[in-house]
Amino acid sequence: MVCEDGKSKQIQNPIHQPDEAAMLEKISTVMLNKLKVDKLREKFWIHDVDKNGFITKPELRYSMTKDGGEVTKEEVNKIFEAADVDYDGQISYDEFVKLNAKCKNQNGFVTAADYQKFVLTVTGKKVTDEDARNFIESFDVDGDGRVSYDEFVKLTR
Repeated sequence: MVCEDGKSKQIQNPIHQPDEAAMLEKISTVMLNKLKVDKLREKFWIHDVDKNGFITKPELRYSMTKDGGEVTKEEVNKIFEAADVDYDGQISYDEFVKLNAKCKNQNGFVTAADYQKFVLTVTGKKVTDEDARNFIESFDVDGDGRVSYDEFVKLTR
């Protein structure tokens, strides 16, 4: 900037100054998001048993029960009702990502109320409080009344 006396003066503008803390936060956010995407892609490939890029009902049921987990055909059907938006009988990676985004609330946990809202939004059907609690309890390893991403992944491997 040139002043009235003709001398140059450098003005520090904090808006344009790189803020190291903000830069670190942005970098860590980007890295965290990449890790989440990588985890989600890994999770998708666990369920896509034949590695053709799609998850079928038998693959989903197999992958969710192979280590002793229990899931009914009805539960698999409900997952497909929510995820298979193009009704082709399989879940693509994009559909899988969208389902995961719908299932998680802002704090990274799914509660019975979140589950009820999700089912209502996706299928238009209401889930009773008891059914929602039972669904959450089936995944809730630590008994805190909500399902974390880690609990869900452990039970679906």
